[in-house]
Amino acid sequence: MATRDPFVLKVPLDHRELTGLARDDKVKVVARAADGSTSSTTVTVGGREASEAELTFRTNPGRL
Repeated sequence: MATRDPFVLKVPLDHRELTGLARDDKVKVVARAADGSTSSTTVTVGGREASEAELTFRTNPGRL
């Protein structure tokens, strides 16, 4: 039986909108798929203006 690769969603984050956070603070990013399943990850602010959260679903999540 062949295995399927997971569906990976890359979400750009603009840290300029996150006020009051230090360079080593973390933010949690969560997305809910059309079927109700969720995926989450934690991203370190790191002092940069932007970063990317990578969320993984078993199948295409459809509309988020």
